[in-house]
Amino acid sequence: MNKEVLGTNKYALLSSQSQDIIDIYSDVFSSVEGSLTTVVDNDVESIINIAVNQLTPSNEQILELNKFRDAFNYIESVIDPEKLNFTITKAVDDEICINHISKNGVSKIIIHEDGMIAQSFVAFNGVDKKDSIEFYEGNIQYQQLAYKFFL
Repeated sequence: MNKEVLGTNKYALLSSQSQDIIDIYSDVFSSVEGSLTTVVDNDVESIINIAVNQLTPSNEQILELNKFRDAFNYIESVIDPEKLNFTITKAVDDEICINHISKNGVSKIIIHEDGMIAQSFVAFNGVDKKDSIEFYEGNIQYQQLAYKFFL
């Protein structure tokens, strides 16, 4: 038996077969877009706003999160938004971690409290991709890094 779990992903809710349901959810989502209390929204703005307000990032981390917000918003506008599923967590050593799980493995963007950026990828067993970690400073191309993160 193949059971699909839709959860509260707004894009899954909007894929209903009923036009009445689509209209109701569209109205709700348009009125709460970007709200910090929206639990049914998993868009870039909401996820980053919650991280900034709940994880107490440093000023440098907030600057970097805002740069990733811009890059992720651009990517969200040109590819399937459902591929942008990510979470943001805070590590024990105060690093902010942007996490993405794909069919190939786990990608992570790590923002150190001084603003230094690292991007890592760890492949799942049996996946023919190399694990990697790269460090970035200076003139970072955020859109390119974001594309790499989500692929």
